[in-house]
Amino acid sequence: MGNRIAIIGAGAVGGYAGAHMAQAGEDVTFVDMWPEHVEAMRAKGLRISHIKDVPGFTVPVKAIHLTELQQVSKEKPFDIAFICTKSYDTAWATMMVRQYLAPGGFCVSLQNCMNEETIAEVVGWGRTLGAIASSITVELCEPGHVRRASGKAAPRIRCSGWERCMAASPSVPTRSAGSARCRTAAP
Repeated sequence: MGNRIAIIGAGAVGGYAGAHMAQAGEDVTFVDMWPEHVEAMRAKGLRISHIKDVPGFTVPVKAIHLTELQQVSKEKPFDIAFICTKSYDTAWATMMVRQYLAPGGFCVSLQNCMNEETIAEVVGWGRTLGAIASSITVELCEPGHVRRASGKAAPRIRCSGWERCMAASPSVPTRSAGSARCRTAAP
């Protein structure tokens, strides 16, 4: 069986990367703090669209509100937790998910800043990977909808500890948030 993955912070960055993982068949659980976003993902899936030349898609996902995370204690623990929150939320988000990590599980910082040291203070350097999400601009346009402002195919995560990351999930896509404005468009 494959890895169990948590996306902690399912906004633009977490939503985009996690949607591609879910579309590729990975076992992904989205954990977010915005109730309307969680409900939209549950009801309609997570929609990914692009402003230019790349077909969009909608993928059904497992989404939970962060207040529901304790239900995970009755399930298989997470092998990989992608921390995709704002930098100022890194410490508490990592602390929150730490107890739900498998003994060999680890956290990947997939954020708009380098937060590996903050994550390592919570889970240790041996369970911390860093990633650089570059050359991409995404935004959470509305609940359940992430839009990318580029026509390029999804880049790949480049992480410190690359061999460990690749062994865990050899085809994990990524992106970084930006400041593109969302235009209203029909689904």
